[in-house]
Amino acid sequence: MDRGSAVNNLDGSYVSVCASGGSRAKDKLLAFLSISREGARDMLHLHSRRSFFKVVSGVTVAITSGLGTARLAFADAPATSIRKSIDALTADELELYLFALSKLMERSKDDPSIPFSFAFYADIHNGNPGCEHWKHQFFPWHRAMLSHFEEGLRSTDPSTRNVTVPYWDWTRPPSGKRYPVAFENDPAAVAAKYGRAIDTQLLAVMFDDERVDHNQSPTTDPAFEWSFVSKLASVDGYENFAGTVWPNGGQTEHDVHDVMHSTYVSGKMGSTATAALDPLFWSFHAFIDLIWWWRQQRKTDTVTCSECTDETTCEPCSLQGMPNKLASGLEGPTLVAEVVDAKGQLGYVYEHAEPATPPAVAAADVKYVDRSPVLAALATQEPADIIGFDVDGLAGGNDLSISLENVSLPRRVPYTALIYLHPAEQPFKPADSEFRDRFLVGHYALWVNTHAHHEAPSMLRDIEFVVPKLAIDRIGAPGGSKMRVSVAIYIAKTPKMEATLLQEAITSEVKIGGVTVKNR
Repeated sequence: MDRGSAVNNLDGSYVSVCASGGSRAKDKLLAFLSISREGARDMLHLHSRRSFFKVVSGVTVAITSGLGTARLAFADAPATSIRKSIDALTADELELYLFALSKLMERSKDDPSIPFSFAFYADIHNGNPGCEHWKHQFFPWHRAMLSHFEEGLRSTDPSTRNVTVPYWDWTRPPSGKRYPVAFENDPAAVAAKYGRAIDTQLLAVMFDDERVDHNQSPTTDPAFEWSFVSKLASVDGYENFAGTVWPNGGQTEHDVHDVMHSTYVSGKMGSTATAALDPLFWSFHAFIDLIWWWRQQRKTDTVTCSECTDETTCEPCSLQGMPNKLASGLEGPTLVAEVVDAKGQLGYVYEHAEPATPPAVAAADVKYVDRSPVLAALATQEPADIIGFDVDGLAGGNDLSISLENVSLPRRVPYTALIYLHPAEQPFKPADSEFRDRFLVGHYALWVNTHAHHEAPSMLRDIEFVVPKLAIDRIGAPGGSKMRVSVAIYIAKTPKMEATLLQEAITSEVKIGGVTVKNR
């Protein structure tokens, strides 16, 4: 076949080699298309929404028909892909995702620095400058990161060109012992779930033995109830949802995201320097992105910096660290403005059905531990440390604001803290259900911080939360009585840290400068 002649017929249209390159260029194009009608057609619907032709090693691909050559803009007919729950995939879909993931890992097996490999994408999050947390770029930054990663998966083989990142819905009971069964390296359980055996070598790429062990810490409960998560995602004001300037993240990040990183999963997920090396990270963050997507179906928000397009004059509009190319060679998202519309700009939607919500409990009976079975389970364990502060008596009739001041960000140990407000003379008994139901009023979680851009203005932050009047009434503190704020510290799994070093890290890194309690 001569240069410029049709290489494949597509329902009356033709893909033609119309740039220089001769037979070698033609061979590269044929390899890219897998010499198939489906491959050529799908190539035209690749992920980019910005270009109308693709260059493959010097080969320009165009659309030719009996009416002459016409450029087809990808944005004219974007192929919308669907991200599904990993538990809702078919066996074939799961195996194809695992295959793409394994091929991506193979790229960086001998050279971790090789572009568009698993290590390359993990380093977008883990490296320098690294991930954006506790600020308004949190949701847009991670959406862009997922888009780049997904494009990398699609570039691994012609068979994976339609692969999407499956999400882990941790508001449902786990299909495995603690995680989605596909992540637990149990071939028999996977076969029972998906209806047939899955290649064990492929399954092995999903497993990481540094996570909180699913055999030692199994659960039949969801990590968080959907009713709690959806309430966080429904708050008025985008900045309340997503955050402002560092270190002021939004409620979803503080109340659920950080707990999942630091405590529920931990291991590699417990540190900003290693989190994305755990394959579970990508499905976890796909669900975080789903939460934003879910909100966007219901609220019209002005996303901070979504109208800025010049990062030289507006640093906060930039998604720092994002490569300017996708694995396909096309441009990738690098600005907040380029990821606001998941379907229109990035070409995907989520398949998601909200879990059934149990009958509403009378407001006066709602306890803090009902928000999350994870937190309820933590409260029954022995805390690694207890930090206490005496505070003045509380005036009745109002909500309270509790502010923990100068809380240190940990360097080695991720942890979750449960916060109790109780009479000073009351013995502290967190394992007692009556004590817990009455006096547990809040929590926060911190995972290991390693990125320099998270250090300004300091490695300290204030954490404030509101205790509603109903909870104050339940505590039953008489006016003027001495109260105590007790903060119980629970350290996540740190398998590579010796016990003595762990204790030293707790002593040196888990610090709270003070507590202020006031009526609102």
